[in-house]
Amino acid sequence: MEGGLLLGSSNESAHIDPRGTQYLPVAYPVQDALYLSESPFMGLRGARHIEELLWNGNILQRKQMIR
Repeated sequence: MEGGLLLGSSNESAHIDPRGTQYLPVAYPVQDALYLSESPFMGLRGARHIEELLWNGNILQRKQMIR
């Protein structure tokens, strides 16, 4: 998958190239991130939380492409 978005667990993220695909961990097991807050993935607060994660992931991906 090139230039796509993967919503899944760490198990699924092992099958993608992180340089070409953005990964958003929304299911357990999540082995490559630590979530200490109770930010949901559902409702209005969840939509804002997912939007924040996507933007931050996009910014990080662009920074890696520049290098």
